[in-house]
Amino acid sequence: MTVGSFSDNLLQGVKTELRIDYETNLEDMRWRTYAIMDAFLYGIDWEKHLATPNKINQITREEIVAVTNKYFGENHIVFHSKIGFPKKPKLEKPPYGAIESNSSEKRSEYATMIENMPVIQMDPQFIDFVEDVKVSEIHTGIRSFVTKNPINNVFSISLKYGKGSHHDPMVDQTSLIVAYASPANIKYLDFKQELQLLGGDVYAYNDLSYTTLEITGLEENLEKILSLINALSEFALYDSQSDYLSRLDESDIKALTTRDLVEKFNQLFN
Repeated sequence: MTVGSFSDNLLQGVKTELRIDYETNLEDMRWRTYAIMDAFLYGIDWEKHLATPNKINQITREEIVAVTNKYFGENHIVFHSKIGFPKKPKLEKPPYGAIESNSSEKRSEYATMIENMPVIQMDPQFIDFVEDVKVSEIHTGIRSFVTKNPINNVFSISLKYGKGSHHDPMVDQTSLIVAYASPANIKYLDFKQELQLLGGDVYAYNDLSYTTLEITGLEENLEKILSLINALSEFALYDSQSDYLSRLDESDIKALTTRDLVEKFNQLFN
């Protein structure tokens, strides 16, 4: 870091990831509320706060090297803290009586200013599933639900398959393999780095009834991201029936091989 020994792809990938983290955090009302509160407390203009992704994109290799040398060079102090349980003396309660206050009903100028600030009346906006969501039947038994992201240009695609761990106990382990999988002709680290550069990510999870493949990324790279994911698996409905109707026990799980999980992955998403 101190000499800039990192690739341009790594730098761009990290910046893209930070940008997406910021953009997607804005979708969370709790995070947005705290961000607005912090901006108010530290006197930061909200428009400048919203320009954070652009500032991230403008960070250069030279700036990173300069900051690294400034804070992680030879001229620094390191503190190491250890957790312990020292014996502490018990302090006696001081013999002071409670202080009665005669100003409990008074308000400071700052509190009065806050109380007098106008409250903007906001009407709740409910989702209209007729106008806001486009529902289409793209195949027999397969429906798509499409809605626009009004906050940022980060897309999210959820592919939900009607087969969960109740139908096949191997699904629990098969869902986990997606995080460590890559197309046959691409090394795992190269696949992950290419996805990172495009701002994309893919993961799977399941419950008793469904298995879901989640794909996210930047809207401008939608086709490239889907092309990469398509190389990982050809999406189709998994409609075969399983003979397993009970959970795998510990010995069954330990006996599973990579080949078992890969074969189950191909069955599940093909």
